[in-house]
Amino acid sequence: MTRIAAFGIHHETNSFSSRKTTHQAFQRSGLQREGVQRGSRIDEMHRGAKTVFSGYFEAADRLGFDLVPILFAATDPGGTISAEAFDRLTGDALMVLRDEGPWDGVLLNQMGAAVSEQYPDMDGEIARRTREIVGPDVPVVMTLDLHANVSQQMSDETNALVIYHTNPHMDALPRANEACDLLVRMISGEIKPKRALEMPPMVIGIMHQNTNVYPMKGIIDDLLDVQTRPGVLHASVGQGYPWSDVHEMGFATYVLHESSQDEARTLARWIARRAWDRRADFAEDVGMTPEAAVRYALEVDKAPVVLLDAGDNIGAGSSGDSTLILEQAIAQGADSYVQTLRDPEAVAACDAVGVGGHVEI
Repeated sequence: MTRIAAFGIHHETNSFSSRKTTHQAFQRSGLQREGVQRGSRIDEMHRGAKTVFSGYFEAADRLGFDLVPILFAATDPGGTISAEAFDRLTGDALMVLRDEGPWDGVLLNQMGAAVSEQYPDMDGEIARRTREIVGPDVPVVMTLDLHANVSQQMSDETNALVIYHTNPHMDALPRANEACDLLVRMISGEIKPKRALEMPPMVIGIMHQNTNVYPMKGIIDDLLDVQTRPGVLHASVGQGYPWSDVHEMGFATYVLHESSQDEARTLARWIARRAWDRRADFAEDVGMTPEAAVRYALEVDKAPVVLLDAGDNIGAGSSGDSTLILEQAIAQGADSYVQTLRDPEAVAACDAVGVGGHVEI
């Protein structure tokens, strides 16, 4: 029976954060995960769910291959991954990959926006090390989140990249199945695809990343159109993860063709050009200054008014300590204002004086 190894490390790295993401952060429990999962525990946690690994298991049952889950680690967005965390997690996964082969194929379940202290393109480095172990003839397919900062190394060290098409992310399951379909066809020798990656100089901000709304919807429509062209096996875009301050950060287009490198490149460039021609649309309605936002909140009739500091987005791993909106709320006399703010020094000062005490912070 065909044996396929699968492992992955998921992280969206905010390199502007002052806090490192440690190995302990990966070990902590979170939604739909239990620390660092290994072996059969991955099956128990993911089978029947809607994750990428769920799709791998579903495809294994459907296509009849032996899926060997090695490791899956994920934690919330945060600062740069520590060298220790990278070494321990990748070391564990790659040791099994090396010791329990040979393999007919490998599935890499990556987020695509991980940055470690040693490797700004951590996902690409994992692909490189995987290729080093299995050799040039074993097909490797990597699944990626739509927020991936897709790198040339990711493309070069794999046989295919399969990227989500939706944000909010609703298609992890079908994309994982698609990745498995491609991998099995490569293993059988049915296809030997050619790939092309284009990286136009664009950054798509958070306010325009919804794939159900124009202009991002227009780009998704373009790639879906490309997927109907003769010979095209898969087409994707990576929106990029703007909080990772690395060379690869930004928008990317990717096309996989069954036989023609030139056609793959032409179509990837066509999607990239179509996106580039819409760049002015991505610059519209990107938000207000803190001063204007607070003024608007005080003038509007309805309440409550929620203001989002997209640059200090704790959902994207920021430090959560920006006081720019707070400064304007005070300056403009807001008398009803609540903000989440990370300030351990202020908490310690308040704790020291106790309830009813006074402290200047």
